[in-house]
Parts: sequence; C-alpha cells; structure tokens
Amino acid sequence: MTFQKKILICILLLFYSVETDCISVAIHPTYLDEVVIVSENFEETIKTTLKENCVSDELIMIILAQAKFESGNFTSDIFWENNNPYGMKCPKKRKTLCLGTNRGHGVFNSVKEATIDYIYYMEALNIPFEEKDVRKYVYLLKRKNYFEADVRHYYRGVKYYYENS
Repeated sequence: MTFQKKILICILLLFYSVETDCISVAIHPTYLDEVVIVSENFEETIKTTLKENCVSDELIMIILAQAKFESGNFTSDIFWENNNPYGMKCPKKRKTLCLGTNRGHGVFNSVKEATIDYIYYMEALNIPFEEKDVRKYVYLLKRKNYFEADVRHYYRGVKYYYENS
C-alpha cells in the first residue's frame, strides 16, 4: 500500500469515526500495513451480552478483564482469526455456538456469540453469575479446569486488566 493511500484511508476513517462515533479502527500487529475496520467495540459487545444474560456488574468487569488477558487485549491471532476472546476450546458435551476449531481453539461467528458460548460454559459448570472477587473467580475457573496455566500467573493477568479497565 502506498503512503498516499495510507494517508487517505486514515483521513477517511478519522472523518467517519468523528461523524458516526460508532466504528473502531484496530491495527492487528501482524498486519501493520493494513487498516482493519472493526464494526463493533469489543468491550461494549462483551459487557452488553453479559448484562443481557443477568451477569452481575462486578462479574462483567472480571470476565472482561479475563477476555483481555486471554486475547492479549484483543490482539492475539486466535482472537482475530476465531472471534474468540476467551481462548475457549470447542466443547464436545455441552450446548455451544462453536463452529469448529482453528489452531486448537473454538471458532465463532462473532465476539457476541463467543460471549454467549462462555455463558453456556458457566451454566454447564454451575459457575455463579454473581462473583465479586477476581481471586475467587480465577481459582474457581482453575478448579473447573478452564485453563492450563499456573493459577498465580493467570490471576495476576486477569487482575492487571481488571484494575486497569
């Protein structure tokens, strides 16, 4: 892409975002020469979807922090390729919206559908929708075998995004 085209795209996107205030521009770190127009605000999509499904406000912020940690603040290849901010695998035994797998992780039509699928996960494993403590929630997820990483590392990552959101 030529320098002139890059400038033109940036000007058009700036104008569009100022006029509509409903579009985000994200540059995926692998494709710095391309501008990717994202028609949704990932954070708002996650918050709204969780709220619509009766998740407490406190837990919404914890799950959002978890999504940011799992996806490298929405920059990971798994997130971009699979619409999967939670790093979820495709389940075999519960209700799911997962379409299949890519790189060993679930593929979804959208971040909203991935979030609904995360709610299905919570329901299937009887995870309460009211938790208010990051540490308790992360340790509960570890007991339910949600993640393989060291629990202290995972907790520190989720806590970082929770405190900085």
